[in-house]
Amino acid sequence: MKSQHKCVVVFALVCCCAVLIALIFSAVDVWGDEEESFNEGQCGRSCRVLLLENIPEDVSLPYEDSVSLRSALGDLLDQARRSVEIVSPRWTLNSSDQTHLAQARQGQLLLHQLISLRSRSVSVRVVSGLSNSSELNTLARRGQYRALSSKTH
Repeated sequence: MKSQHKCVVVFALVCCCAVLIALIFSAVDVWGDEEESFNEGQCGRSCRVLLLENIPEDVSLPYEDSVSLRSALGDLLDQARRSVEIVSPRWTLNSSDQTHLAQARQGQLLLHQLISLRSRSVSVRVVSGLSNSSELNTLARRGQYRALSSKTH
């Protein structure tokens, strides 16, 4: 019985130490990326984050509050004041595919919005697995695209 009690006490101490270490590491900027982290204290009322799903337009949803991807992204780009950070594995905003004219036009409008952010001094940072994208090349030529890799801070 005493050995079982000792095991419980040791286990409780180990768990407390693990929680303490986790709290210390969460409070300390170990890797020096404090400036790029998102927290409510720095944000105040001027930040907005919106999670979107890319659902095909021909699929009807039972949700009345669903917002189209084009509309939501356009609104976020219009409201951007300092920076826009995008993670996307695929870039086809400037598609020349004639089968989806409406979607191609929407993509071109989004690309134009991204390009126009420079005139408002809004930086654009993109993480993408692509290195040979006409859209990313267009942004790079205009100084609005900075390629980020997993090693970049």
